Amino acid sequence: MNRIEKAFQKGKVLIPFITGGDPHIDVTYELIKTMAENGADMIELGIPFSDPVAEGVAVQEADLRALAAKTTTDSIFDMVDKLRKEIEIPIVLLTYMNPIYVYGIERFMKRCAEVGVDGVMVPDVPYEEKRELKNDCKENGVALISMTSLTTKDRIGMIAKEAEGYVYCISSIGELQNVEQVKNDIAEMTKLVNAATDIPVVVGFDGGDVVNAIDIAKVSDGIVLENGIVSLVGQYGKNSISYVADFIKQIKNGMMN
Repeated sequence: MNRIEKAFQKGKVLIPFITGGDPHIDVTYELIKTMAENGADMIELGIPFSDPVAEGVAVQEADLRALAAKTTTDSIFDMVDKLRKEIEIPIVLLTYMNPIYVYGIERFMKRCAEVGVDGVMVPDVPYEEKRELKNDCKENGVALISMTSLTTKDRIGMIAKEAEGYVYCISSIGELQNVEQVKNDIAEMTKLVNAATDIPVVVGFDGGDVVNAIDIAKVSDGIVLENGIVSLVGQYGKNSISYVADFIKQIKNGMMN
């Protein structure tokens, strides 16, 4: 049983997203350790990229800060290698096809395996084109995480049948949206996934509202904090560690109650 499977066996998972190298790679290292110590069940770690087409403003700005701090793919890998001596929770990399292609697909996935990366998520590679990555992922024991959204319900069963690790449901839950309707949509989507496979479903939550995050977690197998941590790091920089710890504790405690 791999680390991702073990995480879901413990119950609903909390997955904070963080951009590697924002504001500095050493701060990212401390933040990930802190999140693991305060309730995070898995980490989604972004490799900074100059054109993150699937991201909102907060993550775009975080990527620019990380790139300005001279963060590289190799420095991310070296940090994960160091972290593996400290933490056991799964680490999933979020990146784009361009950085993987430039690094070399085979070399990238081998390096993932060497340092203890459990999965990769590549938002700009659609289901129909994922075979270019799938073989190298499989050879190196790295899960290729599938993504879907609330607007593509007719494709959910097809995507779920071949999904690995978990299915990531993209959702944009802002102030103007009806959270109750989103919860209903997610519950329906989870049923569609479960009809095709028993793989877990996690939902990306776009805001920093603790109550809504906990609410969304109730109708899924876990929640990804897409912008909450990134926004705290953007606001407090190298002094963000205690704020991040408190935020993670609040949400995890709410998920457990």
